[in-house]
Amino acid sequence: MLPHPTSLTYIIQNCTSNLNPPYIFNFLKKISRVCVLAATCRDGPELKAVNINTGQLHKIYDLFDYKFILKPASDYQKNELKHAIGETDSRLFPTLGSICMRKHFEFMRERFRQLTELEKNSFRAIFLLFSGFIYPFTLQRIKAILTDVLEHTIHNIDDPAIRTSLNILEANGFVIFTKDENFIVPDAAYITKPESGFYYPENRSLQKDYVKLAECFKKHKDADGLNKLAFSQYNNGRYRFCSD
Repeated sequence: MLPHPTSLTYIIQNCTSNLNPPYIFNFLKKISRVCVLAATCRDGPELKAVNINTGQLHKIYDLFDYKFILKPASDYQKNELKHAIGETDSRLFPTLGSICMRKHFEFMRERFRQLTELEKNSFRAIFLLFSGFIYPFTLQRIKAILTDVLEHTIHNIDDPAIRTSLNILEANGFVIFTKDENFIVPDAAYITKPESGFYYPENRSLQKDYVKLAECFKKHKDADGLNKLAFSQYNNGRYRFCSD
């Protein structure tokens, strides 16, 4: 006989106080006929950051009897969900989750409006790196973009000032730091389409900024950044950019 849901909740709460995910998983398997654990994760640097910062949590996946990966939702499925929840936004959403986040997006937009110009531009610098597939997002690269690409006019953009702006972005939920705090991981919800259009200034041309970014990397002798930018542009069919 399975425990009453209330009792099971109490058991799980006591287990989680041990902060030992494998123990929790094995315990649940002992008291239930079927144990289903659903999770969501991200790729690339976001996944790396999760693995670094969650201790044994990522190892729990090795204990699963069956490992499944859900297929991305089709356009038909997305439209079904939009109809079901009364969503009228005609923009193309990348995931089912993003379709349900309108109120959250509105809240975060208002939060972004309250930031200082340095904090906003620091986030835009991260977006520019992300859109060009230029990893990792380091303080040095952000500082270079602020001065050479975004032409930030406030004089006080030394390392401590930029670090403070990144800390504020983290406190407001736009980015997180990896464990060693040298690399920045942005929340994908705000730097992927369609929501990213709000955060990058409409009066700026992304393609022109890529050209400035290439010159910026040359100036600062960032060969890795320059190569990654060229590779991303080539993959997007912008062959002339690469030859220039």
